[in-house]
Amino acid sequence: MKSEAIYDGGLKNIGGAIEEALAKGLFAGAEIVAQLAGDNCPSQTGALRSSITTEKDGMTVTVTADENYAAAVEFGTSETATRPFLVPSLFRSADEILSALATSITDQI
Repeated sequence: MKSEAIYDGGLKNIGGAIEEALAKGLFAGAEIVAQLAGDNCPSQTGALRSSITTEKDGMTVTVTADENYAAAVEFGTSETATRPFLVPSLFRSADEILSALATSITDQI
């Protein structure tokens, strides 16, 4: 009786596959944050809500509120109170972000 096992080299690609899955999961998490931020931002005209975008550059994801007064709304000014919508959305989304990452990795491997 003879038993033979042949390694096909498949594990050498697992690092790239996991990195790709992480990038995909991070972007999914950013989309969750952006959606929640849009749902929770103060809105008179809808411009602030419409300015919320997500970007991906490799392993970096960014959620941006690009309206020129976004920081004044988020952090307040000497004349206006804070009305945070972006940072709280990140913290409230933590479990969903972790879930998106886990799903992405599980689907990849």
